[in-house]
Amino acid sequence: TKNQKSIAYTLNNIGLIHKWLKQYDKALGYFNESLTLKRKLNDKYTIANNIGNIGDVYMLKKQYDLALTYYYNALNIMSKNNDKIGISTTLLNIASVNIKKNKPDYAIEELNKAFIIAQKENLRDIKKEILKTFSEAYEKKNEHSIALDYFHQYNALKDSIYNEDNANKIIELDIAYNSERIERENENLRLKSQRKDEELFEQISVKYLLIF
Repeated sequence: TKNQKSIAYTLNNIGLIHKWLKQYDKALGYFNESLTLKRKLNDKYTIANNIGNIGDVYMLKKQYDLALTYYYNALNIMSKNNDKIGISTTLLNIASVNIKKNKPDYAIEELNKAFIIAQKENLRDIKKEILKTFSEAYEKKNEHSIALDYFHQYNALKDSIYNEDNANKIIELDIAYNSERIERENENLRLKSQRKDEELFEQISVKYLLIF
């Protein structure tokens, strides 16, 4: 079973590579193979992600109705699994498809649901993308001032996340540097202690020899 699970993950990852290379039919082939195997294993949590990946490909192929079918299927499983990240991301994807289908009101409805979850769970990266998609939806409705307001919120959050990430990296580097410095100091102390022990041993040895 472990081997089959590993094969299922590998097939999914190969599918992701083909999706990135815009080889969409090949990507679908690998995603479907992975999905078949995961269903046999009854791997509930990753089945939903796999279905979502298939939805992503159909969205990229501009087969929007098929994309929505897969997204809603994934959403249903994610809701049963109480997968908050998956739910909010899939609602965001559904909204994006509805914008492409020129249905911004449907998009806004799904974005509102996604935003509530992202806000409650503090999913800042997802929240950032939701704000950007709100902007796109209102732009589609020709409500430019609201679209601009959401775009400003998106930019502000993007900058905040960027600054926070940089601050965390600086802290990590500082911790790493200090840890290395402490390690070096400890090594120096150990070497000094070792030299003192050796010197003491030499002194004792010389005295011993002089006595005898």
